[in-house]
Amino acid sequence: SGEASRAEDDEKPSLGKLDQYVERMYDGTEAATQATYMVLQLSRNPENLESLLANEALVGLLSRLLKEEGRKSMDLAINILYVLYAFSSFSQ
Repeated sequence: SGEASRAEDDEKPSLGKLDQYVERMYDGTEAATQATYMVLQLSRNPENLESLLANEALVGLLSRLLKEEGRKSMDLAINILYVLYAFSSFSQ
């Protein structure tokens, strides 16, 4: 189900849509997987990391999702782990 995380290929990740991605993370595992995939794309750009880290709701939600939903979806868990890895390598 690697395709599920790429179901919205046409959509370009945007920091301006971050609140929408966070909202989607509450809409079930598949929606959360797609939303975390978009956040993962954003986290690959070092210029975005400060803004992503400043969003406390996002950081807390990623941790909770990994703990509660990570076992249900390998794609979701991998997306979140990569985002958290990007966060860990960021130094202000």
